[in-house]
Amino acid sequence: MIAELSESSTQTGPKGTWRWMAPELCLVEGARPSYETDIWACGCLFIEVWCSILPYHLKTNQQQFFLAVNAGEGPCAACPANMPDFVWTRVVECCNFDPRQRPLPSDITRSLAEGMPPPTAKFRSLIEVGARVLSVAWFPDGIRVVVGCRDGSIHVLNLVTGATLLRLVGHTDEVRQVAVSPNGRLVASCSDDLSIRLWDGETGLLINTPMIAHTNGVWSVAFSPSGRHIVSGSYDQSIRIWSTETCTTALLPIHGHTNRVESVAYSPDGSRIVSGSWDGTVRVWDARTGDPILTLHGHTDYVLSVAYSPDGLRIVSGSDDRTVRIWDATTGHVVGIPLKGHSGWVLSVAYSPSGTRVVSGSDDRTIRIWDAVTGASIAMIRGHTHHVHSVAFSPDGKRLASASDDSTVRIWDATDDWRRWDT
Repeated sequence: MIAELSESSTQTGPKGTWRWMAPELCLVEGARPSYETDIWACGCLFIEVWCSILPYHLKTNQQQFFLAVNAGEGPCAACPANMPDFVWTRVVECCNFDPRQRPLPSDITRSLAEGMPPPTAKFRSLIEVGARVLSVAWFPDGIRVVVGCRDGSIHVLNLVTGATLLRLVGHTDEVRQVAVSPNGRLVASCSDDLSIRLWDGETGLLINTPMIAHTNGVWSVAFSPSGRHIVSGSYDQSIRIWSTETCTTALLPIHGHTNRVESVAYSPDGSRIVSGSWDGTVRVWDARTGDPILTLHGHTDYVLSVAYSPDGLRIVSGSDDRTVRIWDATTGHVVGIPLKGHSGWVLSVAYSPSGTRVVSGSDDRTIRIWDAVTGASIAMIRGHTHHVHSVAFSPDGKRLASASDDSTVRIWDATDDWRRWDT
């Protein structure tokens, strides 16, 4: 491998090419090549192959090389400009003058795998909305999505043509979240104008009158699995449940959070509601009575998004603390370790329909896909030029929609095909 990739034209002796030679081969009488000397050569390989410069590239002859090694100089004085930090760290470890401190081959492989950025998913399409987008939700047909925008508008988009099919007008302030009923006939929206509105998903007409009871902006709304109820979460620290038949409250307001309620969602069987709050907690409630069931502690900052897994056994949450966490929905115990990778707030999380993947969107402008069982980072998706406020899997789980302050909705391949075929 070294012979194939090396551009060195130096003379090779019994102990190897001098530019690649470990210090002990030069300085210790009778020293022979070993695993440790091969690890040193591996560090030199990283330098040459990654950066196209020779080890000890400032040394023009063998005498200068021996003097440098005797003085304790490594094969490269500083990290080259085009070498990532995680690779340079491996070079430093491999080219340790103490052979006993050099890593094992398995350690090098593992640390490189952990440091290497995950692959990115294939981009499918982009729709310019014309307004900064805060939320996106799929219709069951997988052809349409609805988006809510900062200018108070709501758009139903055709993903095949990119056309705006409907424009729902009525909100007088930012539309924080939109949701589609399980049968696709209704759209719910919530806004900083204190209202929740119910729309006909086919005509775009307002159904009944705006639902107003919260005393501050409403930031989250979700349908029950039956479609008969809507749950809302507000900056007034309360949660409310509404009837979609009468557009009136079906239960007294639910209190318990000590700060703004940022996100709410129903369990798949409709028996429970999960909420995330600026008080740093995730809470689970009885959807019929509003009684508290669980309080999940672990995040160290605002909880901005919550969702149930399709089987109802897990809850996922995203936070200002830059982590994604998975919880046992029955016990409230955290499952595994926090999922780390985002460099900014985690603004949105969602499960795939199969429950095997979790997706997260962040104000660091990236989207990440995670293995829901192991917590491994499967893909990091770049493309948006502003905060990614909302992410959602398509009903068949094959595509991913994302909405951003860059005024676009983007659709990505959520299958594994791009991992096999894209180059």
